Amino acid sequence: MNKITLQRLLTPFLFKISVGLVVFFGLGLQAAAQQIQRVQFKGTGEKPAIITIECWDDDLIHFRFGDEKTANKMFINTTIMVQKTDYQGATQFTQKGNTIETKDLSIVFNPYRLTITIFDKAHKNLNLVSFTPFNSGKEWQGLKAYKKNHTHFFGLGQQFDFTKTGSTAFDWDGRKREGGKHGNEMQYANGGATGNTQIPILYALHSSKYENYAILFDNEYKHRWDFSHKHEWTVEADGGELDFFFFQGHDLKDLRKDFMELTGKPPIPPKKMFGLWVSEFGYDNWAELDDKLKTLRQNKFPVDGFVLDLQWFGGIKPNNCQMGKLDWDIKNFPDAKNKIADYEAFNGVGIMNIEEAYVAKSRPEFDEMAIQKLLAVYATNRKNAFVLPKVWWGAGGMFDYTNPKTQKYVHDTKRKKLIEDGIIGHWCDLGEPENYNDSAAYYGGYHKDIHNLFAINWAKGIFEGYKTNNTAQRPFILGRSGAVGIQRYGVALWSGDISSRMSSLAAQTAGQANMAFSGIDYYGSDIGGFHRFMDTTVKVDLKDAYTRWFAYGALTELPVRPHTSNVDSTRNSETAPDRVGDIASNLANLRLRYALTPYLYSWAYQAYQNGDMIFAPLVYHYQTDKHVNNLGDHKMIGNSLLVAASVVEKEQTKDVYLPQGTWYDYYTNKLIKGKATFLKNVPLYRQGLFQLPLYAKAGAIIPLMHIDEKTLNIFGKRSDGTPRNELIIKAFYDKQATEFLLYEDDGKTMAYQNNTFRTTLLKQLPAEDNHTILVAAAEGNYQADENRSVLIELVTEKNTKGVTANGIALKAYNNRADLAANPSGFVMENNAIVIKTKAASVKQEVKVVVSW
Repeated sequence: MNKITLQRLLTPFLFKISVGLVVFFGLGLQAAAQQIQRVQFKGTGEKPAIITIECWDDDLIHFRFGDEKTANKMFINTTIMVQKTDYQGATQFTQKGNTIETKDLSIVFNPYRLTITIFDKAHKNLNLVSFTPFNSGKEWQGLKAYKKNHTHFFGLGQQFDFTKTGSTAFDWDGRKREGGKHGNEMQYANGGATGNTQIPILYALHSSKYENYAILFDNEYKHRWDFSHKHEWTVEADGGELDFFFFQGHDLKDLRKDFMELTGKPPIPPKKMFGLWVSEFGYDNWAELDDKLKTLRQNKFPVDGFVLDLQWFGGIKPNNCQMGKLDWDIKNFPDAKNKIADYEAFNGVGIMNIEEAYVAKSRPEFDEMAIQKLLAVYATNRKNAFVLPKVWWGAGGMFDYTNPKTQKYVHDTKRKKLIEDGIIGHWCDLGEPENYNDSAAYYGGYHKDIHNLFAINWAKGIFEGYKTNNTAQRPFILGRSGAVGIQRYGVALWSGDISSRMSSLAAQTAGQANMAFSGIDYYGSDIGGFHRFMDTTVKVDLKDAYTRWFAYGALTELPVRPHTSNVDSTRNSETAPDRVGDIASNLANLRLRYALTPYLYSWAYQAYQNGDMIFAPLVYHYQTDKHVNNLGDHKMIGNSLLVAASVVEKEQTKDVYLPQGTWYDYYTNKLIKGKATFLKNVPLYRQGLFQLPLYAKAGAIIPLMHIDEKTLNIFGKRSDGTPRNELIIKAFYDKQATEFLLYEDDGKTMAYQNNTFRTTLLKQLPAEDNHTILVAAAEGNYQADENRSVLIELVTEKNTKGVTANGIALKAYNNRADLAANPSGFVMENNAIVIKTKAASVKQEVKVVVSW
């Protein structure tokens, strides 16, 4: 079992256990703060259960349901899934009989039923939930919880449900969720293969506002969850301990932030990952990639990178498998370092390479790694490297990424050189792991012990390889599988080899909702579908499907990455958005994504600093609205923008749900206010372009990037070399004051973790006879674009009497073209007042006042 012992300092403890009594490790029965308090209860019966409870915080409790062996264990140890272990304990702690109390919770133990019941003290001792173990000591042991009025359950990673074709529902209530043979697995269904990724964090939402909780099942084995019963839900594990954390929170945001604090927040991805990355299986040489780039540029598409599949290292040809080489095929990809440098210098384009955790038996690396005990071995003798029988890529061994020496060896001898060559991302494929044998053993145990932790150990090795080598570049990993906490190592996940069917896109939207609750902010898909023609009995209109999927991915996924197999030359295997789908619509949707970069990038800081969710299902922000509990196809982008996916082929209009409040159509600036409602028949085509419904909340402040046909990449590199560094703000009028904090940094290095970034506070300040837009002086030690103009689009139905900037009256113009030709001024059009100020130092406050 791959567990790490917590290092905590506790004072001397009592060591006597009897039925119904507790043992408390701490400073007597009235505990002081600044320590984790530990209690054990003993149940009744011939083989009495031992319930261990640790109070990590007033609203964070660590439980273990064990047996008498547990009584001699001082602490509940944790898996690699948990990062933060230095909690200081409950600020208030008392114990009387079978009841424990913290400042927020009351925990009552029933020794006869072995039940733990938890009450919320802040709300008149609301009964939150009761947990009871079952099948203790057996192969499958589990917990049973009473639903009460908890009728919505979210999280648990991803498992695609195609039982209801076209469904975007993501609530687990009424359903079952079970892993593959050992948990994580690629599962074939609906004409493709998608990931069953086991991330055992569960959120329980009550019909009232306050009775919400979450549990993290800190167990690395295969799980099965059952929410099909009316009055209870259950979880079982095929091995390990019944260890779990209980979180109490008054809303889903509170719970999710507590979960992210425990397991780790995501570092900020390289800025280029917010752009378009074009991928295929795969590019055979530089010339093929050059051809894709050439037409993207001819068609005025911005692009930030290309993803190289296994052809980059020589492929897996029969009798010449290069799996595990992890070095360039110099015949087809010669002079890689200079080629990559040219891509960046002249086109602003980066490269990401695939890697797998396998090595062909014929490769010299196999023998070298076998000698050093860096590969999985036969469990019978734990000496000889295990050879997988011939799988789709050949025959060979498996990197033992549970071994820190393997992590270091692969990074220092293979990956480090690729980073020096200029690659800026690592595509870690087959990470479930896909190919394995139960007869293998590893540094971390037998295969069953390490299966679901394989991907997180792989990611950890990359992340720490960057640190130990003092690599300035930010690590970025695109993974196909994972575990709780993998996000803290710079990992984005994608859903696997999904099919091109619209029902697959529908399921993707639902999967994204639960992955967001599971801590995965950066999640995506093979846009357009990887398997386009696996099942020829189902007709797919590829042009229609790609266009709808690309529009959704452009607004909600990171990176924006279309991908498919190009091995069948008789089929349409293009992935670049200038070659498949409705080209004009693809371009409009991609430019919208690039324009939103400052807003999205600032939200990446919120995720990194606070554990906020970036691409959230509506229930995360509006949990008391009963209409949004299962709307997987509706997403909030940050807390201000709402988008609805189109998952029906040939669909011309869509019904869109807007929660209560005032909203604006992002494209038309039309005001929509009143009660929560479904807007019927919202058009999906605007002036001949397919674009998803997008709405902004009143009060929203959206910083934007200038983008036009000369824009090459996310950094604003331009084909003519001209600078466009103005600060663009789209602000939506509201009667209440609002603000937004804009973050800027170099977008490439880890310097932001040493506070090398810049913030600019943006405010809307409404008054009876005017409306102020305030751009505060920039703060921070990141320096770039020291002088810039400000372009503000204030969306409002009101007409202005005049506009001033820092007290100076601005001239009114008739149209935007005239405004663009002058250093400052304003124009009224399309339900908005567009204001331009003269270029000035970013250290200078800009105060724009619009008079009514």
